[in-house]
Amino acid sequence: MEIKRKVDELIVRGDATQFSDSAYREELGYWIGQGVFGTPWLLAKIGQLAVTYMNIGRGQAKKDSEVLMSAPILAAISSEVNNRFWCRENEDFVYALERWKGKYSDGGMSSLSRKLLRYGSG
Repeated sequence: MEIKRKVDELIVRGDATQFSDSAYREELGYWIGQGVFGTPWLLAKIGQLAVTYMNIGRGQAKKDSEVLMSAPILAAISSEVNNRFWCRENEDFVYALERWKGKYSDGGMSSLSRKLLRYGSG
């Protein structure tokens, strides 16, 4: 549990740092507005405006913290190199993890896993 709390502190600080940066919020808002997370058009555009012009960092940090602290396991993936091959391996890992999860839960893919797949395959 102690490791989870330390990781949680890093996530909260990371969210605060990222969302305090207007360039980060603008780019994230752009991609949300493009519908890359599978959101319907109108909601994507509303999300784009909200992320770009409102500092939602505290709320996002709270959500991320709740997800982490309620997770049954915590895993870290690392590599000595950061290239497309590694991203493909990461995608395979997340897919396998979701298939395993599907056997033991409702089978729905988590939003974090969708984000990992989206960013990992880009």
